[in-house]
Amino acid sequence: MQDALLYATSNEMQKRDAGAALAAIIPGLKWNPGEKILDIGSGSGDVTVNLLARRIPVEFEIVGVDCSEQMVEFANQSFASHDISFQHLDIEKEENPCHLFPYKFSKAFSFYCLHWVKDLGNCLQNIHDLLIPGGDVVLVFLASNPIFSMYKILAEDSTWGQYMKDYEKYIPVYQNSSDPKQEFSNLLKLAGFETVLLEVNEHSFTYENKNQLIRAVKAINPFINRIPEAEQAIFLMDCLTTLLSLDVPTKNGKIEARYNLMVAHIKKKK
Repeated sequence: MQDALLYATSNEMQKRDAGAALAAIIPGLKWNPGEKILDIGSGSGDVTVNLLARRIPVEFEIVGVDCSEQMVEFANQSFASHDISFQHLDIEKEENPCHLFPYKFSKAFSFYCLHWVKDLGNCLQNIHDLLIPGGDVVLVFLASNPIFSMYKILAEDSTWGQYMKDYEKYIPVYQNSSDPKQEFSNLLKLAGFETVLLEVNEHSFTYENKNQLIRAVKAINPFINRIPEAEQAIFLMDCLTTLLSLDVPTKNGKIEARYNLMVAHIKKKK
């Protein structure tokens, strides 16, 4: 996900799900003036500004962090303001994030980020360390999605496999789990969090046509830039064909994506 502009204009599903989670959870949170808020995996910055910031009912300071320096640069150029900024941070691999933010945060949010994280335990510990006692966290991420099964199939293809040898790095931890809710609950306890809400439900999103789906697939595809430019269109069509073979319903040209979404509201103990 290095094309920030493409992602910002192709993430309708992600924005819809983030907005729904915020609408359900934010009214129940306690707010104080001067909230210091962390947005983890802020990407292109559009969700941070257009969804998260607009729902905060008090004065605030938001710091968005992302492991992609290109995303951070785009977000700062496009969306930074006096109360919103973006910094480079790999929340999974950072060993001591508090040296970057010694003042810590009262709340943290993360939308469509944690399914890219392999070491969820270390990630959660870093989030825990960055919060003040009693701090709230809202997490929204994919438990499973057919797109990751598509990666596996194409990685075994003689044409595309050479570009996708590390495909397992991009498969979510819970993609093939029979009980992702319980597994994630165990990690939350180990990290010292109290669970207020934790659910995994099937969702669906309808793409109006194949071109819209192809743009969405391209926006999050970690392999596209490895493929020669002249072959990228063919690769994307193979992605689409493979996805449609994985029991993805189509009707009147519209395509219904079905996936399992994890939504959590957790708190650091006081």
